[in-house]
Amino acid sequence: MFVLASLFVAPGSAYADTTLPAIGATELIASVRAAKPGPLAGTLLFELPGMPGDLGGQYTARLWLDGAGRRRVSLPDGHRERTVVDDGANVWSWDSATRSVTKAPASEHRLDEPADDPIASVCTVLSILEHTSTARMDPVTTVANRPAYQVVLTPLPQERTVLREIRVAVDGQTRLPLQIAVLPNGASEPALRFGFQALQLGAQDPALFRFTPAPGVSVRGRARQPPVLVGQGWDTVLVQRLQPDAAGLDTRPGTPTRGRWGDVRLVKTSVGNAMYTKDNLMAVGPVPPQVLAEALGR
Repeated sequence: MFVLASLFVAPGSAYADTTLPAIGATELIASVRAAKPGPLAGTLLFELPGMPGDLGGQYTARLWLDGAGRRRVSLPDGHRERTVVDDGANVWSWDSATRSVTKAPASEHRLDEPADDPIASVCTVLSILEHTSTARMDPVTTVANRPAYQVVLTPLPQERTVLREIRVAVDGQTRLPLQIAVLPNGASEPALRFGFQALQLGAQDPALFRFTPAPGVSVRGRARQPPVLVGQGWDTVLVQRLQPDAAGLDTRPGTPTRGRWGDVRLVKTSVGNAMYTKDNLMAVGPVPPQVLAEALGR
């Protein structure tokens, strides 16, 4: 679910450490946005201790990049595995549970699928929050056995968000985002955190970035309405029209609620909320429910 010199930087935000050269928050964030990830392979851990019910727990993923824009992501889930391959022209998604393949042009903007490109997702978060945050540097840490800077973004007082701060660990050498942690208001520990457990830099097998459907497996196109970002900064809400569900609103997740948008279903978590309408609109963001309703009304 979130960068240039225009970031509001707290005085004294540069941090000196014996393992990495001192750097300020503004300079570090600008270097993250300017960096181009090279070829790599890594294991990612998604931790969601602050999420309710089935949304909580830990998840792992494997990520491969070829350094030229192609990528592969493997998302195991018990006896099921989803694999996403971006070959530069198309994005292929394989689901072992349904033995189905979907195909979409690689040019499609997939803001609603951060797990498919976690590095780009962190850079998007930094871009969205650049004008509405204060930033500071925390002590150097270690992520995936690599020394990393830590930059902490805090919303300005006027921001309407349920979040207290976002912490991003950045590789001291490559400027690759290694980990992001999200803390809600009133919490001292992250309610959501994901990042690299293991990371290997270097050339990858080109075959990883090719996909050929197995014999007998049908391939279907992925038809969807593109998501739209409404609002600015920490108030940003993602709005998307979902595919119609024959069973109606009752099958959507969350609790039935009635408000300024009529009958909706509301999903509440410590790091954000989601709202579903009977017209198949979804709004989600790190904001209170009234901000979601405002976004749906635009």
